[in-house]
Amino acid sequence: PGLVNAFVPLVPVTARNGPTEFRPGSHKSMWDFDSDDAGLDLLGDKDDTVAPAIRQGDLLLFDYRVYHRGLANCSGEPRPVAYIVYA
Repeated sequence: PGLVNAFVPLVPVTARNGPTEFRPGSHKSMWDFDSDDAGLDLLGDKDDTVAPAIRQGDLLLFDYRVYHRGLANCSGEPRPVAYIVYA
């Protein structure tokens, strides 16, 4: 707890140039048996993920513990981003 990722794309991020994909709810511990989501399937359906398209210069903040990954850049152009973790 207490760690936040800050993601700022330096170009527009679209489905074609590889957005960051998130699995909502994955920041909840699978071993937290007091949680209603104990046992959350972290590798489940693709339908359980979100990959937002965001504009150049937008700020995307998310919990450090959320499962996330960069999707493939199929555009042939670089996709530079500023990425900072705050503790």
